[in-house]
Amino acid sequence: MHSFEKLSLSNRIIFNVLVASFLTYSIINSTGQFQNAYHGKDDWFLHTPQASTIYIYFALSEGRWLNYPWTLVSYHLTPELSYASFTILYGLAILILTAQLIETLIFPLVYIAFFFSPFILIQSQWSASQIPAMGVFLVTAFALYRISSPVGAAVVATLGQTASFLTYPAVAPVILLLEVLRVTDSSKLALNLIIRFVCFAIALLLAMLVMSGINFFVDGYFGLKIAEWRHPNIGTSLTAIAENATRFLDDFSNSANSWLHVLILGGMAFAIGLLDHATRRPTIVVIASVVYIFSYEFALCLASGTLVPDRARYWLWLPPLFISAIGLTREVTRWARYAFSATILAFAAIGALTWTNLYSNVQRILKYEDALILRGKQLQSDFSREAIYLGKLGGVPELDSGFIDYAYLKHGMLIKPCSPEQCKEIDAIQSTEMVFLLGDTVVFRFPPTKN
Repeated sequence: MHSFEKLSLSNRIIFNVLVASFLTYSIINSTGQFQNAYHGKDDWFLHTPQASTIYIYFALSEGRWLNYPWTLVSYHLTPELSYASFTILYGLAILILTAQLIETLIFPLVYIAFFFSPFILIQSQWSASQIPAMGVFLVTAFALYRISSPVGAAVVATLGQTASFLTYPAVAPVILLLEVLRVTDSSKLALNLIIRFVCFAIALLLAMLVMSGINFFVDGYFGLKIAEWRHPNIGTSLTAIAENATRFLDDFSNSANSWLHVLILGGMAFAIGLLDHATRRPTIVVIASVVYIFSYEFALCLASGTLVPDRARYWLWLPPLFISAIGLTREVTRWARYAFSATILAFAAIGALTWTNLYSNVQRILKYEDALILRGKQLQSDFSREAIYLGKLGGVPELDSGFIDYAYLKHGMLIKPCSPEQCKEIDAIQSTEMVFLLGDTVVFRFPPTKN
């Protein structure tokens, strides 16, 4: 420890970055993601030449227009390269974030705790579509790290948040948290917080205007036509608002049960932060930001009926880590230092184990899909047989609608969705086979009909 402290600042930074990067690479590499990347069901199409045509629907319904130019080139990347690119961009942003908070020997552990969030783990399954958002996150984090002017930082954060809403809205609250860290010791704390909150609202307004304007020129409709699968319920009446409020509270209750360990650890970190005088001020700032973000999600649901998915709540993972990392750099009591260290260690362990477990499991799923596709190719080899697919989304989560794209990208096998007539005929067959011949047609069916 003493020998580490004798190193110059630049050497300490280099040492910390190398150790953190090596540990991160080792954990991810152990899951096999760099060799055979798993992607979510609607992420595979971004690696096909039809990516930009298909993505128009997402852009029109969700306003993610900054992602559209990316789809014009995304199909040139392999699934593995997409995942690696996502990981690099996200990893660099987390390096910058961690560097703003701590520079001691515990840096690699803090970095791992930030990096291996279960929320980002879920999101990383859509790594191809998230590359633009991670680029926005990295550029904004770097700019906030370098800019000393409060006005300049507010402008950068507003632009970054606007770009986030046009790529992946969940990045905007994270940028807000990065920005409020700058004002924890400000003499005009309340005023500075209000300015940051107003800038967030301005960014949302600017993004909505850009989305709506582009939609008008492309589709003749000013606004967003929210996709039906999001179950929109526009809050134009008291009844609709009440329904939306109930929907939000029910979802929040389910989320709280799912992420109870995160909430308990976060609550402990906040309590310790408030009790110790050295961390009380930054803790209050972070809590105020969390309340604001929560209020933004609540207002969004009241107005539109749409819910923010759990995978978009990385902001919920960050605050207790911010408080804990800040606590380790200040003159806190010994018990508080132990508690903050334990919190960071717990988050790092939970995150790393969750990543390793999920991606190790999905590698087994990919091997199973490979075996099914190879069986289908064997049935197809004797004749030029057509291959069709009948999938039921939600029936077998592991075998989803991305199967067709996966078969083409990884095995070069062309599989078509079944026609309505074919689907009825296949549904009527009582069989447990997942790959079989129907006349001269190779059929993939998930899940199979049970006798």
